[in-house]
Amino acid sequence: MADSILEKWDKLKLTDAEQAEVLIDLSADGIAFRRGTLCLLGLVVADKVVNKEAFKATMVQIWKIRGGVQFKGVGTNLFLIEFQNSSDIAKVKLGRPWQFDRNLICLEDYNGLIAPGEMVFDKEPMWVQMHNIPLGGMTRRVGRNIGELVGEVLEVDVDKEGVGWGPYLRVNISVNITKPLMRGVVSSFNGNRVWIPFKYERLPFFCFSCGIIKHGAAGCEKMTQMRSMHGNEEFQYGAWLRASYQKHPNRDVPGGLAGEGGNPVSNAGRKGDDEDVA
Repeated sequence: MADSILEKWDKLKLTDAEQAEVLIDLSADGIAFRRGTLCLLGLVVADKVVNKEAFKATMVQIWKIRGGVQFKGVGTNLFLIEFQNSSDIAKVKLGRPWQFDRNLICLEDYNGLIAPGEMVFDKEPMWVQMHNIPLGGMTRRVGRNIGELVGEVLEVDVDKEGVGWGPYLRVNISVNITKPLMRGVVSSFNGNRVWIPFKYERLPFFCFSCGIIKHGAAGCEKMTQMRSMHGNEEFQYGAWLRASYQKHPNRDVPGGLAGEGGNPVSNAGRKGDDEDVA
């Protein structure tokens, strides 16, 4: 109801009293600002309304908070999460991405300057595995060069010399969840042209039709077009984009998956991994 009213307000003919602009200096409320530094806004990206109490109880258990934490519902699947100490909020932010019942929990810092419903939730950090890279290319520089095609590169998993030898190169990237997941990229190493496939660690539910994690209000437009024009066409995205979870060596947090019952679940081999189609 509140959302629909906000959408229509600019079409209303306001009275003189309603047009009187109230000037408020939010910086004058020092206590609110200090508390805001220990707050996150969390949006559960789900088509259905989540159970608020189950969400609160589950995340407290999964996050293993040392201090207190309070959850306040401020919109549909939108929560203000207030921590009591900076170490807890830092640990939660470091452990992203988090999931509740396989749905992504998108987290944003909140300073209290705008209404929670006006916050934009369009990016979330994810560890991307880049496969089929020659060992000579498994470096911080190459990881950044390729990762910047996906989004802002936050970290490349390499040693102190900038080398990350292994079966794949891991890059932590701020992924735009409103755009199709990149499945890979064509690269050329000294003239040798190769396909670099991507796999995403702890990848939540996403649409196999368009590859998007967070649809708009209308849902998946591509799925609707496919069904009306071609019937059941082969999907261009699938569970093969998921990677087996690899814990980061510097991450002192539990797994980022949680079910409705409050128990962590593995990212690999769970029944239903192939049922993400929106």
